Amino acid sequence: MTIKNAKAMLRALGYTLSHRDGEFRAAPMDGTPETREARAYYTDDLDDAIATVRFEVSRKAAMGLSGMVGTVPMSTGMGATA
Repeated sequence: MTIKNAKAMLRALGYTLSHRDGEFRAAPMDGTPETREARAYYTDDLDDAIATVRFEVSRKAAMGLSGMVGTVPMSTGMGATA
């Protein structure tokens, strides 16, 4: 998948994706800059970034927390390199 396609897909899920110096950053679009950064996920693997966002979205949907997207940091338990 191209970075452009990945950005579009994650945007549709309510997340942003940036790529700088070989590192990808996936973060929810809601909240303040501070809370977005606190919930951001960093990785050097595009597929990992996509899978992590998909996991977070599905986990929140399964828990019925769609109105509380991003209340738990994505870095917990997913091997973040922050």
